[in-house]
Amino acid sequence: MMSLIAKSSLFIGNDSAPLHIAVGFDRPLVALFGPTDPARVGPFRRDDAVIRPASAASMTRIGDYRKRPNDQSLIAQITVDQVWAKIEEQLQPLAA
Repeated sequence: MMSLIAKSSLFIGNDSAPLHIAVGFDRPLVALFGPTDPARVGPFRRDDAVIRPASAASMTRIGDYRKRPNDQSLIAQITVDQVWAKIEEQLQPLAA
């Protein structure tokens, strides 16, 4: 997995170990967040790569997101159009 991420042109994923590996390899990325707070868990210094629904801000206290571990309602608010726009934004510097 690390080799694939290291050679990737773009990583797209949720808050997970592979996402943080992509950050470590300084890969362009799109980070999808639901209830976890990227300000607390990263990707640090990569705020431009994060997509998070506005309604997720109400769940920023540690442990709040664990009260409903199978609730996908927040991350489901991220649209394909939002992800595509972020992909284009992240790849733009590579095209230059």
